[in-house]
Amino acid sequence: MPQDSEELRQNIRSLAALYLAVGLDPEKVTLFIQSEVPEHAKLAWIMLTLSNIGELERMTQFKDKSQRHGESVPAGLLAYPPFMTADILLYQTDFVPVGDDQKQHIEITRDLAQRFNHRFGEIFTIPDIRTPPEVIVESIRPIQERYKDIVKSAYLDDVLTEGASRASKKASKTLNKVEFAMGLARF
Repeated sequence: MPQDSEELRQNIRSLAALYLAVGLDPEKVTLFIQSEVPEHAKLAWIMLTLSNIGELERMTQFKDKSQRHGESVPAGLLAYPPFMTADILLYQTDFVPVGDDQKQHIEITRDLAQRFNHRFGEIFTIPDIRTPPEVIVESIRPIQERYKDIVKSAYLDDVLTEGASRASKKASKTLNKVEFAMGLARF
């Protein structure tokens, strides 16, 4: 759905700051902005070419929005599951923690990964679905204070820049295997 570019930029920054505020350690996790890692778009296109219109139209999110908005639903909503698939498969993850409302997206991820592997060889890890238990946070005040320090800091920019670089290196390895398996790369 259409986004205000400045609001989107601030929301991305805000979410990244929140992740750091709750204690994610950038030395242990790779925190990055997806649009800064071009391998996501490349693999998303490949996953889209392996997707069937029927399976994409059966996705609950697409059905709900297309019923409400008719023909004014952006094609990107239909393409969202293969894009999410790329986000997951690039990093060869063993499991994906999701809520019940996202299980269908992981199921199509598994289907597309299996379809690719069957056709081009075992490239992708087939991720399992994990539904995490609900967590209750007793006090958010320290998180709010840390968040306020982080959200407008150069530290956040440094973490995101380094994260994008690390993510791109890992994603490139997977994408190179994919492109070679499909005959799109010479080596």
